[in-house]
Amino acid sequence: MSEAVGYKENLKKTPLYKLHKENNAKLVEFSGHILPIQYETGILNEHNHTRDSAGLFDVSHMGQIKISGGLIFEALEKILPLSFSEMKHGQIKYTQLLNKDGRIIDDLMVYKPLNDSNHVRMVVNADCIQKDLNHLSSNLNNNFRVELLNDRALIALQGPLAANILNQYIPGVVDMPFMTFNISIFDGEKVLVSRCGYTGEDGYEISIPGRISYSLANKILSNKEVKLIGLGARDSLRMEAGLCLYGHDIDLNTTPIEAGLGWTLSKKRLKQGNFLGSKTIKKQINKGPGKILVGIKPLAKIPAREGTTIHDSDGKEIGIVTSGGYSPSLKVPISIGYIKVEKLNESQKVFLKVREKMIPSTCTNLPFVSHKYFKGN
Repeated sequence: MSEAVGYKENLKKTPLYKLHKENNAKLVEFSGHILPIQYETGILNEHNHTRDSAGLFDVSHMGQIKISGGLIFEALEKILPLSFSEMKHGQIKYTQLLNKDGRIIDDLMVYKPLNDSNHVRMVVNADCIQKDLNHLSSNLNNNFRVELLNDRALIALQGPLAANILNQYIPGVVDMPFMTFNISIFDGEKVLVSRCGYTGEDGYEISIPGRISYSLANKILSNKEVKLIGLGARDSLRMEAGLCLYGHDIDLNTTPIEAGLGWTLSKKRLKQGNFLGSKTIKKQINKGPGKILVGIKPLAKIPAREGTTIHDSDGKEIGIVTSGGYSPSLKVPISIGYIKVEKLNESQKVFLKVREKMIPSTCTNLPFVSHKYFKGN
C-alpha cells in the first residue's frame, strides 16, 4: 500500500478504510477523505472488470441526508425541480439543487419513502455537503429537521453480475427495477438498498451502518467475480456513460438545460414555475441556452483533459473541455465539454488545443457507451 505523503491530519477515514489497507490500495486525498484511487491491478483492469463482471466501490464519502417534518414534500418542491406527486413510494429521482438564478448548487439523488412517512432521504456530493445543508436549512423553516447521517457507510456494487451476487446476501434485490429502493436486513440490521449507480451499468448502492459495512463488503468480495474498484475507474466509467461530475461538468456557472439535464425537470413543476431558479430555466427552454454540453472524440491518440480549449476551423475559441481521458471500453480518448450553441450548429467538427497542437475532433451525443440499467421484467 502507498499512502501519499503530507496527508492533512483532519482527513476523514471511511468505515472501509481497513479494507483498503488490507488490499494494498493506493490512497489519495479526495473530498476531505482518504480514499483509494486504485488497487494493485490498476485502473484499466478495474474499469474493464466492472463492465464485464462486478466491481465494489466505497462511496461512503458521499453525504447521506434525512429531512423530516410535516408537509415535507410541499416544502421541498419549492427548492427542487421535481414533483413528489409524480413519484411512487420507494422511487428515486436524480435532480439538482438550484439557486435563484437556476445555477446548479449540487446534483443529488432523492428518495421518496416507502410509505406515507413525513421524511425524505438524499445522497449528495461530498464536496457540497455543508453548502447543501446550509441551502436546505435556509429554505426550510424550523418545523423541519435536517440530519447528516454520519453513522452510515455507502457501498456500490456495479456491473452485469451485480444483481445475482448481491441477492446471495440480501435476498430479493434481483427483482428491484432501476431507480427504486427497499429496506432489507443484513446481519440483523436494516440496510437501504438502491438499484442505481454512476457507472452506466446495472448495480446497487447500499446504505448500511458503518459498523457492519466491513462484514458485508468482505462477503461480497468472497465471490471471485467481484473486485474492489477505486476512484480512477469510477471516473472513467462515469465519463463513458456521459454522467456529469459536480465541480467539473456542472457547477454554479451552469444550468440543467446547458448540461443536457432537461429530462430531470418535472413538466408539471415547469408549468407551475414556482421553484428556485424556474424563471431562468423556463427562459432557456424557450429561447435556448448559449452553450451546451457535448461528447467529443479526438481524432488522435492524445487525450484532451479538463481545461483544454475547443476551437473552430478558424482557430477561434468556442468552448472548453470539462472532463477528459482514455476510454478503456472504446480504446480511444474521449472528452466532455461545453460549446457555444451557434458554433455547434455550424459544424460537428472542432479542434482541441493539446500541447499547442490543434487536434481535429468530432462532437457526438452522450453517452459514449450505452447504459445497461435494469428496467424490470
